[in-house]
Amino acid sequence: MMLGTVSPFPAPDAPRRRFSERWHPWLVASVVVLFLALGVVYNVTVPIFEAPDEIQHFYYIKHLADGKGLPVQGTAESRQSWAQEGSQPPLYYLLGALVIRGMDTSDAGEIIWLNPQANIGTPRYPGNKNRIIHTEREDFPYEGTVQAVHVLRLYSLLWGCGTVVMTYFLAREVLRRRDLALLTTACVAFTPQFIFIHSAVSNDSLITFLSTLGVWLMARMLGSERPARYAFPLGLTLGLAALAKLSGLALWGLAGLLLAYLLWRRRLSWPQAFLAGCLMASLALLIAGPWFVRNLTLYGDLTGLRPMLEIVGRRADRPTLADIWGEFRGLRISFWGLFGWFNILLPEAVYKVLDGITLLAGLGLVFGALRRRSAPLARRPAAALMGAWLTLTCISLVRWTTITMGTQGRLLFPAMAAFMILLVMGLAQWWPEEWRFRGLLPLPAGLLALSILSPFLVIQPAYARPPILTEQEVPAAARIDPLTFGESIRLVGLEISGAEVYPGESVHVTLYWECLASMQEDYNITVKLWGRSMQIVGAVDTYPGWGTYPTSLWLPGQVVKDRYEIAVDPQALAPSLLRLDVGVYPLDTMERLPAYDAAGRLLSLPTIAGVLRLAPKGPASYTIPYPTRFRWENGMVLDGYALEGATVRAGGILQLQAFWHTERALEEEYTVFVHLVDRAGRIWSQHDKPPLDGDYPTLFWRPGEMVMDTFYLSLAGVPAGTYWLEVGLYPSDSASHPLALVDDDGASLGNRIWLTPIRVQQ
Repeated sequence: MMLGTVSPFPAPDAPRRRFSERWHPWLVASVVVLFLALGVVYNVTVPIFEAPDEIQHFYYIKHLADGKGLPVQGTAESRQSWAQEGSQPPLYYLLGALVIRGMDTSDAGEIIWLNPQANIGTPRYPGNKNRIIHTEREDFPYEGTVQAVHVLRLYSLLWGCGTVVMTYFLAREVLRRRDLALLTTACVAFTPQFIFIHSAVSNDSLITFLSTLGVWLMARMLGSERPARYAFPLGLTLGLAALAKLSGLALWGLAGLLLAYLLWRRRLSWPQAFLAGCLMASLALLIAGPWFVRNLTLYGDLTGLRPMLEIVGRRADRPTLADIWGEFRGLRISFWGLFGWFNILLPEAVYKVLDGITLLAGLGLVFGALRRRSAPLARRPAAALMGAWLTLTCISLVRWTTITMGTQGRLLFPAMAAFMILLVMGLAQWWPEEWRFRGLLPLPAGLLALSILSPFLVIQPAYARPPILTEQEVPAAARIDPLTFGESIRLVGLEISGAEVYPGESVHVTLYWECLASMQEDYNITVKLWGRSMQIVGAVDTYPGWGTYPTSLWLPGQVVKDRYEIAVDPQALAPSLLRLDVGVYPLDTMERLPAYDAAGRLLSLPTIAGVLRLAPKGPASYTIPYPTRFRWENGMVLDGYALEGATVRAGGILQLQAFWHTERALEEEYTVFVHLVDRAGRIWSQHDKPPLDGDYPTLFWRPGEMVMDTFYLSLAGVPAGTYWLEVGLYPSDSASHPLALVDDDGASLGNRIWLTPIRVQQ
């Protein structure tokens, strides 16, 4: 690949290097239509209220549409409905209220059924992606609140169409090439997160449009012979932007920088700059001023930020630069595509590819600037404006991040057009001029493909209910002796992915629940993994269907195929037996329903429905103080042992560590005995137990795997003298039949060994 050799701001291309001008309006219109069509798909695919703060934005609009005036923070209603969004400037909401005025939204309280275990902001957690419980009331044809939400989403989408159009005009102003402007427009229109946010009820759509419009007006001022004539429309835009979202005030700062630049370059005289500035400020304050006065009167705070932070919460500690840099990873992900309430990811490879493209564009901008470092700044004012606006937007985001947890990619959307212009400009540096359009075409094409596939392959599956079966459809291999919980729920099948898992990996479990009777209660399902010493090493607590299908919606006779992914604690001790515990409980009492087996017998807790093996990630590495090689007839080998000391005091505890492995797979569970015996063979103390106190039965041992086990022998009542440690094995169900030790030829060597003498002192 070679670097281009011409300025990114050349004179208009020759006709042979450009599309025919008559096609450009149609191509831009096609991009807008595609964006609109994709927005409609996202509108109907994403369940209502499954976009960030969509519930709160809707309630703000509803409050206005119901004729109650602007919301006031600090009331009982504020926290239950619009929450922190009630502090937002009102323009988006006032226009939205006009859109749904006359629609019946009185059923909002019935529609909004919050998921108590909703997963918000943790995209790598595999379940509970739904913020609310969705029912058939949301199905088409839409009615009531559902209809209002979908209409408001279309209202937001129209602002997005405006942003797409303005991006084209802005890109033409900066890049001076229609084909690259078209590519830039398509990149904005086809970014999955851009479509997702503009297909939701969110004031981000309006501020993004007004910001793009304002920056375009500023770019026109830069290129105009009479820049002062743009002061009036720019002043209007600045006022509307401040009335759309608080971040619109950043545009005011950019406008101030622009006036200073025009004055410095002598494009404006001092009187012209003063008059233009006064006109813009007057118009902006005339539009937005009443909102600031209201905030000052109500809250004693000009911007209304303080009551917002009282609801959303401030950071406990001011983040360091390292903290902010660490949050950049989430920022870039949520810029390109992070759906739901920041919990539905695109495939990881997508982000890596987009990271590479962004890095390549950044390098292209640097190389391009170095090759033109002798060019006067006046040749690059529009590009500098894009960089300044993107920088101001990032600074505003960093400031917001230092106050509260708000590192979200959508907050960069006011500078979306500027970012994409710089991205295309940087990537264009790597192509000869005649190849730039064709070389960059795969980027918007790839984004388009990603945006088309995401609703169906990424978003829809995250909200899908579990499959509903009949009892006959439960796979034979999954059937278990039924476990009945309470009077209405029965577990009739269980599937566990694989027979073993490693610490830090996940266990995939499928439960087949039969509904015996209708339920009014919404029960929680708990699935726990118990490891060594009955310590919980993984757990899921959720409504069935991972939050999508509460039990009050179940119908008698249904079998619900309920899948879960349970992460195993990376620090879990291995090897070990993992016991799968299943329970059912109501959230209000947290008391598990009684569980009964197929014969109707009450089962004790925990209710173990299945087991699997927790394997160590690598071969165990032990230093064995006293190596041995004693082999039993079943293939178990004692490789050695460790003692704290061969001399102990009477009344104390003798601790022995034994190191084992098996030469072949074992088909039976065995118990190890360790006895303290005298010369006559009399047992003075003993510790008989299955390996690892039952946490790792021999049935689960793998050939060659070393297992270290610890035994404790009490010396209470043991007189002073010399004793021996005696070790042996027997089947767990038959202590009277110890196994024989054998030599290499298979000949019997008795059924126990004496390891070492032990001296007991008073």
